[in-house]
Amino acid sequence: MDTTRRFDNERLKEKSTYILRLLLIIGLLICLQFLYPVIKPQRYSGSSIEWIITIFLISIIIGFSLFHIRFVSILFDDQSRKVALTTVTLISGAKTNEYNYSEIAFGTGKDPGSLRKKSTLFVNIYNGKTKLIRLERVYIGEETFDNILREFQRLENQIASSST
Repeated sequence: MDTTRRFDNERLKEKSTYILRLLLIIGLLICLQFLYPVIKPQRYSGSSIEWIITIFLISIIIGFSLFHIRFVSILFDDQSRKVALTTVTLISGAKTNEYNYSEIAFGTGKDPGSLRKKSTLFVNIYNGKTKLIRLERVYIGEETFDNILREFQRLENQIASSST
């Protein structure tokens, strides 16, 4: 029996794709400020308050994009009884952390479909009371999500049977 199982994010994009999207959003916000006189002819461009709000929005978007944690892979190792979680951010790159089986917990749920056509299944992974990451089926791929959920359920059953 294979004692290690690794599941990778099927839909992880290149770092340059995320940076390009960020630059595109920033460019659209700045262009919107310059296009206000064309969009609303009775209005002038360059109001200080509008530029301050735009810069504030750009700062929030940049901060969120640089520090947003994206799932790369998860490795279940039965021999050492550890889970290795690899994540990536734009600012710090890839980072792998190992956790013992006994330290890891998970919670599943289903977000109602508001703007999307259908609802989204998710798994929250916890280390004690600290939330490590949220995995959504839409963003990591259906097969990977199902396999990870199956592994966590197997671990839960294994820990429950060993404690009794």
